[in-house]
Amino acid sequence: MAMKIQRIFAHHKIELGERIMRDLLSRITSTMAYIAGRLRRLVSPRRTGRKLSQQYPIESSTRTGSEERHIVRLHTGEDEITGTLVIKGKTWHLHLPEGEIVFTPPNPYYPARDYFGDEALKQFIAEELAPRGMTIHVCGTCAYFRFSGMSWDMSNGWVGYCFYHAQGALDPSKDTVDILHWCPDWKARSKT
Repeated sequence: MAMKIQRIFAHHKIELGERIMRDLLSRITSTMAYIAGRLRRLVSPRRTGRKLSQQYPIESSTRTGSEERHIVRLHTGEDEITGTLVIKGKTWHLHLPEGEIVFTPPNPYYPARDYFGDEALKQFIAEELAPRGMTIHVCGTCAYFRFSGMSWDMSNGWVGYCFYHAQGALDPSKDTVDILHWCPDWKARSKT
């Protein structure tokens, strides 16, 4: 691959130093690995990382057509509730034993693009769950979850990295998870 890049730059009469060449090759390789991981998840019916889905084989997320279903855990004081969060188009339906919560994330900033997943989750928590005293236990609210700039941008805020299950350097094909994925290692974020 390095030879191909050198030939391309030589064809355009651009000379690169050794350090710049290594840096460029590293960036291209990591970008290609990220894109390959995203393509695998787009083809599969689930958007969760392979490593976590192998460790927790219970189907916590499914996608059929334009509908996504996520099994979620919520806490209300001392009680733990299991619900199903269904996303149909731009509307979120949280089905709980005691009823349904319906939420449509507003998109006031960029009407030309779809809303970002992390922004919608924050608004859902602030507008619907917090007033009811509920805490949702999904990867997007976990202390071990973080976005990289590229993962946030490329997934529109839907896919980030799990630092709890990562071993060594982060691998986009193994360590990425959907913000609505659930696993038993969830930990609350500190309030600071």
